[in-house]
Amino acid sequence: MARGSHSGLFDIFLRTILNDARLAALVFSLHIGNWGYYPHSCSGEWENLSLPREEITLIRQAINRVGIKHLESNIIKDIRKRDRRPLMALLLTCLPNLTRIYAHVPQSDPVLNAALMQILDCQSGSNPSALLSKLSELYVFGEVDVPTRDPVNYELLPRADQTLLRLDDLWPAFHLTGLRTLSLYGLDTANAACRLGASPAMSRLKHLSIIGGFDSSCTYSDLQALLTLPEAFSSFSLYNSLECLDIYRDAEHTRLFMSQGHFGPLHSFSSLKKLCIQAEVLLGSFWDRPNAPYGLRDRLPCNVQSLTLYGGRGFFHISSIGVHLQEALGSGIFSSLTSIELEGFYVDSEISEMCRQTGVSLSTGRSCRHRAVSRDCQLRKEGRWPQFLQTTYHMRMDGQGRAVMFAFFPEECRDRREILLPLDDSMDACEEVAVKEGDLGQCTGDLKLRMLDFWVHNGGTSYMVFQNFGHSSLLPLFTFAIYFTHAHVSREKVDHRALYQALCDSYNNYDVRFDLYFVPGIGEEGCKAHYRQERRFRGDYKKQLKAYKESSR
Repeated sequence: MARGSHSGLFDIFLRTILNDARLAALVFSLHIGNWGYYPHSCSGEWENLSLPREEITLIRQAINRVGIKHLESNIIKDIRKRDRRPLMALLLTCLPNLTRIYAHVPQSDPVLNAALMQILDCQSGSNPSALLSKLSELYVFGEVDVPTRDPVNYELLPRADQTLLRLDDLWPAFHLTGLRTLSLYGLDTANAACRLGASPAMSRLKHLSIIGGFDSSCTYSDLQALLTLPEAFSSFSLYNSLECLDIYRDAEHTRLFMSQGHFGPLHSFSSLKKLCIQAEVLLGSFWDRPNAPYGLRDRLPCNVQSLTLYGGRGFFHISSIGVHLQEALGSGIFSSLTSIELEGFYVDSEISEMCRQTGVSLSTGRSCRHRAVSRDCQLRKEGRWPQFLQTTYHMRMDGQGRAVMFAFFPEECRDRREILLPLDDSMDACEEVAVKEGDLGQCTGDLKLRMLDFWVHNGGTSYMVFQNFGHSSLLPLFTFAIYFTHAHVSREKVDHRALYQALCDSYNNYDVRFDLYFVPGIGEEGCKAHYRQERRFRGDYKKQLKAYKESSR
């Protein structure tokens, strides 16, 4: 879910999840993007939403379920102001079987923080909360924010690849008892250790992935504090099990931040066999000088078998690397070392001879193998990024687009609390724009309810029910499948007109169709299997659209 309006999230939250516990239980995974939008205060030019009494009752029930009744008045006030954050926080706590979340979180979300803190407090007591108890995987980005004031310079606008993830409000989620996998992308490491170490309840975490943010120095002290949280990794030993470590910093920007720190010694990684790293990252920015405070032999783990030193634009490639290598190889400490690869460094005969005498294979890679990539590339880091990042990249670019929209096209934005890009806002612009009757084209006339037969995958027939203008029989693309499974059901016994009116009475502005299937006697799993076969029979609509576009060229 991304770019959703406040009203859309409000309808989903209130009319669907809170009113249908069975449907809420079917949600196992969520992809969430850009729900925070604008955490800053807004002008009072726009009227607050008028909430029906029954909807306020539902909100209060959800608040009481979480245990944050002391925030009730503030939450309702924020919802009236079209703030999406309270809705999302309550929505997450109403999904009992939620196991996986991919999220772009706003920089500030006090309601989510309060809900998570309440859950965390209950975990330490005799009656732990069931909220988010099944959440096992959490993948988190920082949401691209919209600036609080109009920037005068385009360069000051927030960018998708420079948005930092800050844990000020989100950190309690990482201590949930069911959490096993945690991935933090674009992390501001400066205060992350302090936040993550605020509770000793993270002992069940098994997989931790950290990618530092654009301006985050990722110093050794920060990363060490993250990796050595007192209770975080009691179920296994990171230092005694890690065998491969590959660290690469963007070659174009590393020199800028190297003065803030380096990665430091790796002696604690007793099982480390393969190390790939830049000399500056390992030794610091003065490693190439005669009086360098650290040597290579002081930083490498004694059991390392393969060493690769990255080179490339922005790094020193002078002969002092030979001094470090000769000291390390001549020390006799690294008896397990069998191969060294130098990328873009000059190799003299003394290094080659030393490697030959110690039985170490020496190779040189081509220079600049790790070239800095474009700022607009979705793979800003050199490592392997999961497949889902291709989707989240577009969410971040969407956030960047909103920031540009806010800064340079303020007249197009109805409200800073409810900014919609022109493409999304065009459908409801009819309330604000006077349209001449002659400009309406064919979208006029009386609506007509239609029933149309179609073939199903097993050779039988079913029918669909939809509404359209009298002169048009085109099908709405948005569809719901309804299964009738009573042992004696038949299409003749179903009043399709009454069914459509009952389902759509409160949604007059939505164009949907209902596909009705009559399969007497089958159960829930049978319906699911039938639906999957039906989808395969009809084909992938994305492929159909692609084929249509290609055929029309």
